[in-house]
Amino acid sequence: MKAKEIAKKLGLSPASISLVMNNKPGVSKETRAKVLQAMKDYSLDSAMEKRQQYEKTLLFLVHRRNGIDEKKLPYFSQVFENVIAGIENQSKQLRCKLRIQYVDDQSVETFVNSQLQDSVDGIVLLGTEMTKNCMQRIIQCNIPIVLVDNYFQDIPIDSVVMNNEQGVYLAVSHLIEEGHHSIGYFHVKENANNFQERYYGFMRSMDDFQRLVDKVAIIEVRGNRKEELHEQIKEQLSSLKTMPSAFFADNDIVAIEAYKALSQLGYKIPDDISLIGFDNISYGQIMNPPLTTIYASQYAMGKSAVNLLMGNIEKPIEGIQKIEIMTSLVQRQSVKCMNEK
Repeated sequence: MKAKEIAKKLGLSPASISLVMNNKPGVSKETRAKVLQAMKDYSLDSAMEKRQQYEKTLLFLVHRRNGIDEKKLPYFSQVFENVIAGIENQSKQLRCKLRIQYVDDQSVETFVNSQLQDSVDGIVLLGTEMTKNCMQRIIQCNIPIVLVDNYFQDIPIDSVVMNNEQGVYLAVSHLIEEGHHSIGYFHVKENANNFQERYYGFMRSMDDFQRLVDKVAIIEVRGNRKEELHEQIKEQLSSLKTMPSAFFADNDIVAIEAYKALSQLGYKIPDDISLIGFDNISYGQIMNPPLTTIYASQYAMGKSAVNLLMGNIEKPIEGIQKIEIMTSLVQRQSVKCMNEK
């Protein structure tokens, strides 16, 4: 039975029925009780009940190991802006309220001890820099959690990550197809799964193509500040006696600083040295020449995380799920073809 028909049966206006259905003031207690009983008798759910049936409150928790550093935030935003967009848009599609909160290693304990777990149904956790100890504290909230851009072998938590090794394989295979035999590597020496997987991916890819890895041409860098990265890269490049014809960089941020350092040392890209990054940040497109890179749909990562979380909230399944988002090569002009034509 429709709302108009109930209004006619009860001798009330459709407006009064609408006020009750949407849990709005403006009708007496007696009228409200009469309408609710009629709705129950005729199996007509109120809009409020429908919202309660489907609507959840999710928390998008962004972890930064050392807090939010304004000097680092622009880079962070470039890398993860599409993850955030995927989470926001999919939450809206599923009629979920979304809250956003930042946490660092120092504030994790306060977060866990708060009453937050009483007010949210699930957490999407962006934990790229998160350590195992920090993750173990977070799961004490006893709320459904999906971890994005990280995972732990021995912590039972669902995760959505990019396929790092497959991405590195694409980069190395492209360089080899373009005729490069000597390939160097700018490696971020940090305790993060992404960079560890890219390191092993580089080693395995070189082995698959039966190419020797010149350990001297592995430039290791630490830190997040571009000034630090630039100086480390430039110093180590200056000490190389033989320069490879191409480099793969663990991410676009490092690749961009390598661009600048190589230029200062008198090398031209790609005429003298070719370069491939990883992450496809927007700044790489305006480099001269534009940076060839590896792309994983960060939007898809965010969207998949919300879908996985909602599935666990509505109907948990046995076992732990790890979703990997495949990558693709974005060809621009920073790689020179060395093959004879």
